[in-house]
Amino acid sequence: AGNALGELETLSAYAELFVGVVLVVLGLRALRRPHASPRRGGAFAIGMLHGAAGAHHLLVLLPALWLEPLGTALYLAAYVVAATAAMALAGALVSRGLRGRSERAHRIAHRIAGFGAVAVGVGWLVF
Repeated sequence: AGNALGELETLSAYAELFVGVVLVVLGLRALRRPHASPRRGGAFAIGMLHGAAGAHHLLVLLPALWLEPLGTALYLAAYVVAATAAMALAGALVSRGLRGRSERAHRIAHRIAGFGAVAVGVGWLVF
């Protein structure tokens, strides 16, 4: 079990580095081609990568250790639903804020997101 934990930490560390690289690349692509169409499955793949990066997200599982099996299942289901709803709400708020805006506003928002992705990616790699 100890070796498996070490392997998980190694995988997590490499995934963390890769997340930083992916954020920088995506940010630069957004700055270079502001209206590039997203690739099918790209968001899913990036989400999977983020899931593999950093074992700290496993801390949310700690309360489930003290629950009965049904309680554990309900806790995990509620966590998944809440996390997904929070991400969907954030996307919807940005989308609503841009609805009816000019093409220029969309380009500016896209560039802000691109610069933000590069900044977070560099920070991810450095810190």
